[in-house]
Amino acid sequence: IAPVGEARSNYVVFADLGTASTAAFNAVIAINSLSLMPGFGLASAGAILAAQSIGRGARDQVWPQLRITLVCTLGWMGAIGLVYLVVPAQLLGLFAQESEAGAAMVAVGTGMLALSAAWQLFDAVAMTFAETLRSAGDTRWTMAARLVLAWALFFPASYLVVVIGGAGPLAAMGPGMRLARLVRRADIFAARMSPRRGRLAMSATAAAKAAYLNE
Repeated sequence: IAPVGEARSNYVVFADLGTASTAAFNAVIAINSLSLMPGFGLASAGAILAAQSIGRGARDQVWPQLRITLVCTLGWMGAIGLVYLVVPAQLLGLFAQESEAGAAMVAVGTGMLALSAAWQLFDAVAMTFAETLRSAGDTRWTMAARLVLAWALFFPASYLVVVIGGAGPLAAMGPGMRLARLVRRADIFAARMSPRRGRLAMSATAAAKAAYLNE
């Protein structure tokens, strides 16, 4: 599933927009790891505490722990989002050569990074709640929701707006990037829960974490 999703979002949607757009897209994905990976770590740590509370029968402690976790993830990812807005050219410059092509990539990527900053808080909320749900054993709903959103909303919107409507790279940034991430994670999640020759199937929680950490 993941190769098809990535090919459609990255190559069908972005490839026709030129080298600068594709390079900027990939650079922004890499830069976004500065926010995403620590944010996931915080969400995962909070989910562990919530699972421990559920396990010892102290369900009334889950919501307070969830709120604390949410404050931490929002604080971190929101702060990194502000960095994206304040010094986008400096961050993108780490991936660009001093040339006309590099300058074009930075120019396109600046707008993409601003959009990335805009969804940091939404990602923080979604990740915190999803991790807590998975720690409580509700893994099917989160996976199903991502698959439906990916194929029924994000990809069609990206294709219609960019490829058919010709709106440009910034319009593809949200739906296209989210499609690739969501489908890739779902694919990894399903693969890790399936037994393979030489290894046992992972638990749902371990598979869900692998879907994020192996991105």
